[in-house]
This record gives sequence, C-alpha cells and structure tokens, in this order.
Amino acid sequence: MRVYLYITLTLCTFLGCNSPKVKIEEYENLQRENVKLKQQNKILNDSLSGYNKKFIMSQILIGIPDEPVIKVAKNNNIKIIFHPFSMQMPQYEIFKVDGLKEVKIGSSNKTGFDYVFIPKSVKDNKINLKVKIPLENDTIEIPAAMILQVEE
Repeated sequence: MRVYLYITLTLCTFLGCNSPKVKIEEYENLQRENVKLKQQNKILNDSLSGYNKKFIMSQILIGIPDEPVIKVAKNNNIKIIFHPFSMQMPQYEIFKVDGLKEVKIGSSNKTGFDYVFIPKSVKDNKINLKVKIPLENDTIEIPAAMILQVEE
C-alpha cells in the first residue's frame, strides 16, 4: 500500500498538478486513505491469526493400524492422521509419551504420519503420542492415546 501511495505522489509531482491547493487536498485524502487501509490490514491480520489458532486447536489425532491385531515383537505400522485434515499443517514435532517423559521421534508438516509400534508383550498394548505445534508465541499440544489388541 505504501508503494501505491509513493507512486501516486510521485506521478502527481512529476506531472504537475495545477494548483497547490489541489496537491494539498489530494495529499490529505491519500493520508486518510492510508490510515484507513492500515486499520483494515490490522483487523484482517488479527482475524487470520485467530482463525489459524482455532483451526489448530480443533484438531484431533486418530490412529489407524494397518492390521486389526498387533503382533508382539513385530513392526506394526499405525497411520496417525489429523482430523479434520483438509488443510496444510504448520511444522510440528512428534513425541512418544511414557509417563511424564516425552521423547521426540520426528517432525512433519503433513496431515498424517506413520508410527511403527513394536509391543514387547501382549500387555504392551497402549500407545501415547503427542504433537506440539508452535503458533505465534504459544505451543499447541495435541495428545493421541490408543489401546490396541495385541497377540503373540
């Protein structure tokens, strides 16, 4: 917008406006218009920022194993997807959660990722993950917890 104002003022100067009064009035009009546009731009930026935060906070993670029954001591792929997944996600980090301990296992900006689960026993049937998405001056955390059917 500043470029538009600059170009207008430059053209007016070089093409020569007939009256100094006209130049002053046009300049004042342009200044008022510039102030209005800056206010509208701020409102739009605030609105977009709020929308992005609401969108990210509305996400849930859904885990879908490739097989209905998970096998002990074998690689079992589980697709983790964001729902809704119709928009591109910002860069995020993926953590495996074990009690209070969080271990970073990856990062992405896609609407889904694969997680390989290798249960140690039939009782090892719980998965706890967390996705951390930085947004402005905050971090949004989205948990994912699953209980799977595990067999020998």
